[in-house]
Amino acid sequence: CREVSKAAPAPVDWLLFKRRPPGRRFLYVPRHFHTEMSKSSFLDIPRARTDAIQRIAKALKDVPVVAVTTHINADGDAAGSVAAMARLLPQIGAKAIVVNPTPWPAVFGFLKTGLDDRTSKGAEALRGAGALVSLDVSDVKRLGSLAGAAKALPGPRIVIDHHVPTDEP
Repeated sequence: CREVSKAAPAPVDWLLFKRRPPGRRFLYVPRHFHTEMSKSSFLDIPRARTDAIQRIAKALKDVPVVAVTTHINADGDAAGSVAAMARLLPQIGAKAIVVNPTPWPAVFGFLKTGLDDRTSKGAEALRGAGALVSLDVSDVKRLGSLAGAAKALPGPRIVIDHHVPTDEP
């Protein structure tokens, strides 16, 4: 994208600046931009990602109860990820229970509306789960009081995270 003024000086990509440079009034979008960057390319899901989703669904296919957790002192991406996963699991026939190592942050309380939150039961709540999905956790130590029970869980343990993995996810 570039912007040109009425005097038509050399085009400047004002998007690199914190604010629009003086004298620039119109945003110019080259005609070829629309053909090179079709809307469908933004929506396409990479094959590796769809394959990973299929592997996760297959691993959880026959598991009746899946515990969903995240790291201690959950932040926005952790709380949002837990809430989203807990709402997706019933679509494959699994009951989702939320079991976090620390209480759900009050600021994100609206996200857990309608979810089965068993965080207050601690590691004991994991005993009834046939699998564990751990979100936004690259190191098992960040599961705090749930770490030992998570390691001992006999069913599938799935880690979905955007951080660099450690030796023991």
